[in-house]
Amino acid sequence: MFARTTKPESLRQSFEALSSLLVDTTLRISPTGLDIRQLDSTGSTFVALSFPIYKWDEFSCLNHGHYGVNVPSFAKVLKTTKGSKELRLVIDDPAKMKIVATGGDTTVYHTINLLDFKLSDVKPPDIDYPLEIDLHTKTFKRLVGDLGSLADQVTIHQKENGLEFVASGPFTEQRVSLPQGEFLAFMNDDLTGPAGPYSLRVISLFAKAADNDLVRLKAKPGLPLVFEYTTALGGILFATSPVA
Repeated sequence: MFARTTKPESLRQSFEALSSLLVDTTLRISPTGLDIRQLDSTGSTFVALSFPIYKWDEFSCLNHGHYGVNVPSFAKVLKTTKGSKELRLVIDDPAKMKIVATGGDTTVYHTINLLDFKLSDVKPPDIDYPLEIDLHTKTFKRLVGDLGSLADQVTIHQKENGLEFVASGPFTEQRVSLPQGEFLAFMNDDLTGPAGPYSLRVISLFAKAADNDLVRLKAKPGLPLVFEYTTALGGILFATSPVA
């Protein structure tokens, strides 16, 4: 496999977010691109990452391959490439991945040991959600940051012409109303009961990787909260179950 991107920050932010949820994962590489589909160790959060071939500046892979990667270690390596203008990933040995980061007058070479670690394919169920909205990424990040600074969990309620996020912690309760309008657009608006509570710590990890204009949120009482968004290299989906 050979992959080159002039948008390395998208890759770095994505794996930085994953590194707090996953330890070892399988990179599924094929002529169509690179992807990950995995549950975290608790079975409460599902992650799907897809970086298709057309999002890379260059991408070549003649065969399908599954390669084990330690996500926190990979994220640490990508962190050292912050500020790079170009990143190249090369797998010409099933036991190693080469990373070349170029920026300014500096070129940095890394070699990562790949793992003998393979996961069976996991796919999210196809569920109709009564609440489906598009939310501006900046609004989403600010909302999560404000709620998470004082509380541990959040419940989502649909109100007339908007949403209410109710966050609770050991010392406080916060209620944030978000009206429908410039920053919030409903795709489906039939949520009749509260959804949640969901972990704000986990949701804050989702927010780290969002680097486009919109985040799509899907909620249904008793079911995982789903976030989907595109990045410069593709798309990411997170689904986290309600906190028991």
